[in-house]
Amino acid sequence: NPDNDGHIMFAFYNIKDEDTEIKNLFVSAAVEALTNAVRHGKATTLFIELHENSYCYKVVFRNDGQQPTAPIKEGGGLGSLRNKGQRANGEMSVLSQPAFQLAITVRK
Repeated sequence: NPDNDGHIMFAFYNIKDEDTEIKNLFVSAAVEALTNAVRHGKATTLFIELHENSYCYKVVFRNDGQQPTAPIKEGGGLGSLRNKGQRANGEMSVLSQPAFQLAITVRK
């Protein structure tokens, strides 16, 4: 729809309203994943999966960009995101092979 070009909407149906730290973390992760997908991977699509079980939430980001040719080095953006994740009692993983993947898991 041309009226929606350039807009992104996040709907956190299963995350409690009071869990704003988790929501903010996941939005920050989405911004970082999108920025890196476009800047480094020349991606046109960012895929976001949100998983939940009885003890945690997990968000996974993948894109359709160029495959990394070397391990990902955590600069300011990913390093800051890792720190935010740790402050929220979570963990972050970054994979470069076979394709880029950023995942954040936060305990409930």
